[in-house]
Amino acid sequence: MSIAHLLPFLLNEGGSNTFYTFSNADGKRWLMPAKNMRTAMNLYQPSGIKGKGMKALFPYLYRLGVVNKAVGAEKKRYELVPELEKLLCRLFGTGDIEFSIFCGTPCVHQKITMQISKGARILGYAKFSDNDEIKHIFRQEQETLDYLEQKGVTSVPRCLYSGEWRDGLGLFVQTTTKTRHSSTDHRWNEREMAFLEELHEKTKQHIPFEETEYYRDLCLLCEEMNNLPGFETRPIVEGVSKVLNFYVHREVVFSFYHADFTPWNIYVEKGRLYAFDFEYAKRTYPPYLDYFHFFTQTAIFEEHLGADGIWKLFQHDKERLQSLFGNPDLAYTSYLLGIIAHYVKREKGVFTGDVQRNMKLWIGLLKYLCK
Repeated sequence: MSIAHLLPFLLNEGGSNTFYTFSNADGKRWLMPAKNMRTAMNLYQPSGIKGKGMKALFPYLYRLGVVNKAVGAEKKRYELVPELEKLLCRLFGTGDIEFSIFCGTPCVHQKITMQISKGARILGYAKFSDNDEIKHIFRQEQETLDYLEQKGVTSVPRCLYSGEWRDGLGLFVQTTTKTRHSSTDHRWNEREMAFLEELHEKTKQHIPFEETEYYRDLCLLCEEMNNLPGFETRPIVEGVSKVLNFYVHREVVFSFYHADFTPWNIYVEKGRLYAFDFEYAKRTYPPYLDYFHFFTQTAIFEEHLGADGIWKLFQHDKERLQSLFGNPDLAYTSYLLGIIAHYVKREKGVFTGDVQRNMKLWIGLLKYLCK
C-alpha cells in the first residue's frame, strides 16, 4: 500500500489541528503542526543549506502566504484516529499529545515516521508500514535495542511497542532523550569516536570469521554478482578477494555495527551523543566501520563529492586513521563491500535514483582501493 493510502489509517482529515504540508525535490513529504512547530520541526533533518534555512525560519514565517507559496506548503487540518491516540497516550503515560509526520524517503523500504511530543517536550517516535519486509525490520530493531540495553549501552532509545497494530499495519514505537535544543554534529569529533569505542567494548565477540554476519554478507554479495546490471563488478570481486585473504580461517574480534551512523541519525544532548534508527544494525562486523559510513555519506550528501573527491579526503586522513584501523585501506574496502551487499539485498536488482548513483560511486572507490 502506498504512503498516501496509509495516512488515513493514522489520521482523520478535517480534524481539529492545523498542519502545513510540504515536500522537497527528492519527493520527501512532511506534515508539520502550526502548534509548537519549533518542536515539531525536529523531525525535519535537512542536509542542504536551503533545507536548514527552512528548518530555522519556517516556524516563525509559516503564517505568511508568500512564504508558503515559496516553499510549496499547503494548509490542512488533521487529528489522530482515536485508537492510535489512545495507544500512544498509554505508551507515553500522558494525554494531549501532539505529532508531526515524515512520509519517508522514496525507496523500497519507505515508511511513515511520526514524532510524538507535548508542548516543548519530545516524547518519542513511531514508525508505520504494512510492508512485510519492513515489519520484519521493526522486529529486528526491537531485538537490537533490547540487545544493546542488555549490554549496558544507554545512549540509545528503548522500544515501547513493536507489532501489528490494526488491519495488518506494523507499528514500532521508541523513546527519545532528544529535545528541541539538541544539536547535531556534522563533522567527526571525539563524541562520535567515544560512542563507537563504547559500542565495541560492550559488544565485542571473539568468533571464527566464517560465523560472522559480515562473512555471510560477503557470501550474499558473491551470490548476487550477476544481479548488478550496468555496474562494473571487477572491483567488487577484487575487494572481496582482498578481504577474504586477510580474514579467512582466523578468529576475529568483531562487534556491533549501526550501519547508518550519520548526522541525521544522531544528536547531542547536554554534551552527550545519542544514536537512533538501528534498522539495519549488525552484531558481528569489523570494528569501527561506522566511521567510514559517516565519512562517506556526509561527503556525498553534504559536501556533494564524487569518488575522486572522497578518495582525496581519505588520502588526507589516512595517517590519522592508521592508529584506529591498522590498515585503513582494508577497513575502507570492508565497509564499501558491506554497504554494497546491503543495497544488493535490499533493492533486489533494481537500482534507481540515489541508490544507483551511490552504487557507482562506491564501486569507483573500490577501484582506487584495489589498484
